[in-house]
Amino acid sequence: MPRSQTKTRSTRLTGRSGLRAQINADGSIRRIDYGDIVVNLFVGNELEGGPANLYLRRHDPTLQCTALLGPRSPTRFARVARGNTVTGTGTWQQLHYSVRLVLSHDAYRWISGGVQVNYPFTFRPAGQ
Repeated sequence: MPRSQTKTRSTRLTGRSGLRAQINADGSIRRIDYGDIVVNLFVGNELEGGPANLYLRRHDPTLQCTALLGPRSPTRFARVARGNTVTGTGTWQQLHYSVRLVLSHDAYRWISGGVQVNYPFTFRPAGQ
């Protein structure tokens, strides 16, 4: 099928301030805009995602990491966004996590909801 005829599943978020985000089904940012101004320099797609990403890193005993957004990510996103929020969950090396993107209601910004990781582990201060 020609690229112009392919359909992508994306979620659209709109904040009350007018900031809009289009999120690909794999969680990568397709587009962020305000009015006729496109905020992100590169428009993401389902094949490559975008240049921005979140990474989960593990130092045990060597550094390992995985992308939390995009086509190579273990994160699964719900098709429907709740209000001005999109949430994804996943598991990587027995770590269960969730990621969330929230558009601000009252300003021209987005709020990264952060990453929550659930894993029984022992805390070691750096250098020990």
